[in-house]
Amino acid sequence: MRGWEGGAIDLVPMCRSKNDAFPCVEAMEFCNQNLLVSGSDSSYGGPAVVQLWDIESSQSYLSIPANDSEGAGDGAVDLYDIRTCGVVSHLSVGSRYEVTSVGFSNCGMYFHASSTSNSTLVWDTRHMPMNRVQTDIDKCYLDKDLHSVRPLHCLSHGKQMPTAEHAGQLPGHVDEGDQGVNDAKWLQREPVLVTVSGDGSIAMWDVTLGLPCVRHLISHTRCVNTVAVAPNDEYLCSGGDDQKV
Repeated sequence: MRGWEGGAIDLVPMCRSKNDAFPCVEAMEFCNQNLLVSGSDSSYGGPAVVQLWDIESSQSYLSIPANDSEGAGDGAVDLYDIRTCGVVSHLSVGSRYEVTSVGFSNCGMYFHASSTSNSTLVWDTRHMPMNRVQTDIDKCYLDKDLHSVRPLHCLSHGKQMPTAEHAGQLPGHVDEGDQGVNDAKWLQREPVLVTVSGDGSIAMWDVTLGLPCVRHLISHTRCVNTVAVAPNDEYLCSGGDDQKV
C-alpha cells in the first residue's frame, strides 16, 4: 500500500517483517483527508483483516481481524466500533452467499450489503443493535438477538445468473462470484442506492419509499462489475465484461 506526496510511502513494511503470509490488500478508501481504511483477504485460510491508517504517521495503524471462516462465502457482515475494536452488530445476507459490497449512506441512517444472491439488503441504522462495549466475535455469532435484525428493504435484481468455467464463450453466463449484485454506491445528497448486477442491469433505489425502485436500466450486454457516482449526483458510470463504460 503506497501513497504519493512528492514520493512513495510504504505503509506496511512492519507487517511484512512480522508475517510473510500477510493477506493481500483487496480494497481501500479514505474516510477523510488523513484516515485510510483497507481490507485484506487471506489466501492461506486465515482471517481477513480490516486496517485503519493515519497516513501522517505510517507507524500508526489499527488492525481488526474479521471473521475466521475460509473465504468470504459465509454471508456474514460485522460492524465494528473502531474505538474498542469490538463487534457492535452482526448481520447476514444468507450463509449460502458471498458479500460483494457494503456501505453507509452519506446521511449515516442506512447501511447496505450486496451479495451473490443478486440482491441487496438495506438496514435502518437507527433500529440496529449497537453494543458499545467490546464484544468477543465468537460469542457475537452465537447471540440470537444480533441475528434478529430485520432489513428495511431487500432490493432484488431477480434470479442469480448461471455460472460457467469459460463464461466468455457462453452467452447468458457469468464467472463464479459474478452471478449477483457486484457493486453498489450511494448518491452523495440523497438516500438513493445504485446497484449493478451480473445480468447486465443497473438499478436506482430510493430507500425512503415503500416501493424503492425508481429506475431500472439495461445498458450492458454482459455482467456489470462496477459503478461510480459523480460528486454532484448528476452522472453515473458503469463498467462491465462487455468492455463498455
